[in-house]
Amino acid sequence: MFFNRYKFNISTILEKKQCERLLTSGFLHADWAHLFFNMLTLYFFGPVVINHFSNNLFLFIYFGSILGGWLF
Repeated sequence: MFFNRYKFNISTILEKKQCERLLTSGFLHADWAHLFFNMLTLYFFGPVVINHFSNNLFLFIYFGSILGGWLF
């Protein structure tokens, strides 16, 4: 299944060296409601962050949040 192939799983990352899961898991959503609310939040707060910083810094924050999220 697609979801199981890319979801965050620390044992699979360590044992099979599938480090791409650190990034791909940030794009998976549990259901349509989860996806909807994430996109709604991005729609409203994305422009605020871009206007306050820059496009490049926004992308750094976005991907940094995905990679940093697995730490917790």
